[in-house]
Amino acid sequence: MEKFQAQKIPPIGDVESRGGFRDSYKRIYAFVQDFIRADQDFKDRLVNEITTTYGDSSVASTTIGAGASGSISISVPGAQPGYAVEGAFDNPVAGVTWNFQVVSPGTVQATYTNTTGGSLSFSGKLRVYVHSRVLA
Repeated sequence: MEKFQAQKIPPIGDVESRGGFRDSYKRIYAFVQDFIRADQDFKDRLVNEITTTYGDSSVASTTIGAGASGSISISVPGAQPGYAVEGAFDNPVAGVTWNFQVVSPGTVQATYTNTTGGSLSFSGKLRVYVHSRVLA
């Protein structure tokens, strides 16, 4: 995103005479119009840059051993490496942690890890949301 630069207020000029006042009014009016246009352009660019895309995957019954990890690839059109990813599993299992990352254009990798001392089984639907920008 480009750096914001404030508009400079134009010199008002002669306001004592009728012609000077009209000229000053025109300058201020033009400044306000330019400001409103620039503000709307900024908002339009911001909305276009901050988008969220979605993907999901059904996870068949999966058994994972103690301390083991695995991964699932999910297609998310428009996702690019470096974008922020959130994910949720509709049937959470205590002891399974999830990490999400865009690994290539259009592909999110969901990595799961069993943090318990025994085997676990899980199945359900995994949903991921990819955000093109994160505002600081």
